[in-house]
Amino acid sequence: HTESHLMEIPQIALIHLAAGCTTILAGTVALASAKGRRLHRWAGIVFVAVMLCLTLSGLYLSYSREIIFTAFLAILASHLVITGWFAARHKDGTTRRVEISALLLIMLNTAVCLAAGLHLSIAGNDAPELPSAAEYFIVAGFSGFLSILDFRAMRPAGLDARGRIARHLWRMCFALFIAVGIFFGGNSNILPEFAQHPIILAAPVVAVLAVMVFFLLRVWLGRGPPAA
Repeated sequence: HTESHLMEIPQIALIHLAAGCTTILAGTVALASAKGRRLHRWAGIVFVAVMLCLTLSGLYLSYSREIIFTAFLAILASHLVITGWFAARHKDGTTRRVEISALLLIMLNTAVCLAAGLHLSIAGNDAPELPSAAEYFIVAGFSGFLSILDFRAMRPAGLDARGRIARHLWRMCFALFIAVGIFFGGNSNILPEFAQHPIILAAPVVAVLAVMVFFLLRVWLGRGPPAA
């Protein structure tokens, strides 16, 4: 059954699927390797590059399939990756143009998702299989939360070393969480039957969040790495 499902998938969707698998693999290596070392950095580079490819292909699929909601998730994930990457790369506390652009994009994501949620709340949802107003509000709320954090990071005082590490860590982990959640939650039909059990599908998603919390606690308690 898995082989027949793969044969029916369009080429761009196969590219998207391959990018998703590579993203999860690279993200796992980055999490498991010693922070700040060569393997961690190279895995991070691959993760960022393939994650951006994943979001671009996701945007195309959202447009071609007229599933607009996933486009907002792609924008959210790309914002997390870009801002998380720059938090680790630039240690002088200055704000780059790309970070300003990312802030404007996530603010736009907030406004459009909020407007879509309000529209569905007032007009109603005639297609129950499509995302609900609550789902749009959740993405809008999280995007707005990111906007606030970005404003705070761009203040003249900026972030100290521990703040930069925490910003890098949780944003990269949450981007991986989105990728893992969509892969195991929305593509379970391509997995072997034994791997389609709800517990098996949920385990990787929970694991990413658990690892993120573990490393964040280490950073906040002063036991994390001195540099990303």
